[in-house]
Amino acid sequence: MPITMTDKQAKDMSAAIDSGRYDNDKNLWFFYEAKFEVTNNVTFKMPTTGATGVWKFIFYGFGTMAILGTGLIICDLKNKKTRKLKKKKNNIKKYRVCAFAYTLYFLGIIDYA
Repeated sequence: MPITMTDKQAKDMSAAIDSGRYDNDKNLWFFYEAKFEVTNNVTFKMPTTGATGVWKFIFYGFGTMAILGTGLIICDLKNKKTRKLKKKKNNIKKYRVCAFAYTLYFLGIIDYA
């Protein structure tokens, strides 16, 4: 498959006219053998997708989760302490009631039947 160029294109690109054939009917140059000079230039840029700030949301999400998790753990520990204290208070009240009832029983004031 030959490379085709017009006369103006061949002159602009300084093509080697001696290695090509000119067709008078079509006014085109046909080049069957061509040498290519390949250069490695950094001209290709990857298309951007707009996802440049995703890492910020991930970072903020982990930070928020850490703060909320720590808060829940602290609240749970405080609630455990208050539950234990309430349980002790209830047990002491029950013990007082039971002790008072046993005292009355032993004194013979009340009778369990």
